[in-house]
This record gives sequence, structure tokens and C-alpha cells, in this order.
Amino acid sequence: MVLIDMLHKKYDILSSNKNTRKSQYSHFIKYITWLHEYYGFDIELSTALPYIADHAAVQNYIDIHEGQKKSSSLQQELRVLTRLVRRLDKCSDGVPLSHESVKRWTPEPYGLGQPPQSLPYTTRELLDVVDWVNAQPTPYSQRRAAAIVALALGAGVTTGEMIGITYDDVMAHEHAIIVFTGGARGTWSRHVPVTAPWDTVLSDVIHYRPSGHTDSSPIVAPQSGTITRQRPAMVVTNFIDASRTVSGHGRAPVVRRLRHTWVMGHARHRVPFELLEHAAGITRGLDRAYRHTIISTGVMSEDEYDAWRHDPEPAAYPPLIAL
Repeated sequence: MVLIDMLHKKYDILSSNKNTRKSQYSHFIKYITWLHEYYGFDIELSTALPYIADHAAVQNYIDIHEGQKKSSSLQQELRVLTRLVRRLDKCSDGVPLSHESVKRWTPEPYGLGQPPQSLPYTTRELLDVVDWVNAQPTPYSQRRAAAIVALALGAGVTTGEMIGITYDDVMAHEHAIIVFTGGARGTWSRHVPVTAPWDTVLSDVIHYRPSGHTDSSPIVAPQSGTITRQRPAMVVTNFIDASRTVSGHGRAPVVRRLRHTWVMGHARHRVPFELLEHAAGITRGLDRAYRHTIISTGVMSEDEYDAWRHDPEPAAYPPLIAL
């Protein structure tokens, strides 16, 4: 595509490595083609650049294709396109490149140098997620939606882990509802207390178990209580994707953003770093995964983060501090 060649000539967006360059080229073509078809701008650099260089446009592109592509493919596209936008931002000499019409899908402009997909939900957005749960057409689908949100927003459970959590894995203790997750790609196995009010929501889901579900059935399984031949994460993703058109109200959640909200909420309340790192179970470490986001979103300054990260004060686990 000539437009990509023009972008590279002006902004040096392509890698010198032959294989990486080929992969980038493929992602850029798909992204720019989609932008052109959706927004209808002219294929010339000055007109297309404000759309290409907007983090909100990347979010729109990823959201549209969620459920249509493998999660690993979408994550790769998100990484490549985010690097593209950051590169264009860096080369713009402070001149805004974003186009106002691109932002029409996003609830508010974040402007933090990273796509909204990597940021926690705002309170306004979470109200839309709750509306999505309540708008499900049957009591069963409503409880299934509530379980997904309660596990992700109340216990920081990932999409990959969610399908493995059974009714037996949710335990009532004196001071908390505890969820056990066996871990998945990128996370360790662990026990996590569910923060309020999602502990009550999850308790209700457990209490009103659908017919056909046993103690060993995954909480978010289809109504029969068994797992289909879909990839585990797709059981959750497909339900959310189908509900976008079924409910017609609220905002269908992105599970990873619910998990980000859980992490950031605990960081904001200064839950001891070691406790939160254990509860999040991130194999590459909480520091590598969230330091930039915690600082860039204003949850903590760099000095506050470093003090929190190295606080030697010991604390028992569980329970995690309930918000």
C-alpha cells in the first residue's frame, strides 16, 4: 500500500528486520483498510493520518474484531498498532494528530499515551456494564453474565482462567468469599478473596445453580453445565459477543479491562504490594505488568509507587483488603 510507504518514509514506522517488517506491513494494511472502509476518508497521507494515529481508532478496530479472531492474534495486532500510534505521536512534535470523529465510540478521551483497552473502567463505564448484566434476557444468562463480571472485577480472574473455576472452587470463609483459580497462560494458581459487592453477587450465582450444573461444573459454563469443544477462553468471549446484540442495553464488558480495574482499585487503596502481586498471580510480575499504567493514570506518583513497591511491612494473606 502506497500510504504505508509514505508513512514509513516520513516517520520510519517499519522495522529493519525482514520478518518483523513483513508482519508489521500485514497488520498496517488490515488496520488502514478497515479505517478507510469505516470512516470513508480519502487515501492520502494528510487526510488519513489523524485516523491512523488515534488510540481510540485502535480500540475501535480491536473491539470490532473481538470474537472474530483468536485472542492471541488480537493481542499481537494491539501491540503492533499501539507501537505505530506511539511512534507517530513521538514524531508529531506535540501537534495533535487525532481526529475528533474517531472518538465517537469512546466514553471519554484518555490521552495517556496508551489505548483505552489497557486502562481500567471509569465509574460511568461500570454502570453501563451493570446495565448489561441486568439486561440479559433470561435469569440463566443474567447469572452467567453476573458471574463473569464478579470473577473479573471482584477477584481479578482472567478470561483464560475463568472457564476452569467450578462451584467447588468458591469457598465461604469467615471474612470473605474465596475463589481458587488453577491459573492459565501468564498467571499462577492462587486463592483470591472477592471484593464487595461482587462477593454477594457471586454468592447468589452459586446459590441459584442452574439445573444440570454440578459441583465440578464451571460457573460460566453453558446451561448444560459442560464444556464445549471451543477453546476455553472462547466460551466466555462468545457469550459476551452474542450478548451484544441480544441485550441491546448497557455495555458488554472486556474482561481484561475488568481485571485492570480490580488491580488498579487495590493499588489506589494501597493494598500491600506483595499481597496484590500474589493475588494477581502474574508470572512476569505485577511491577512489569502495571507500573507504567499505575503511574501514568495518576494512581501514584513515581516516588509513591517506589515507596509502595518496596514497603517492607509484612501482611498475612488471605484476606486481601476488601474495598
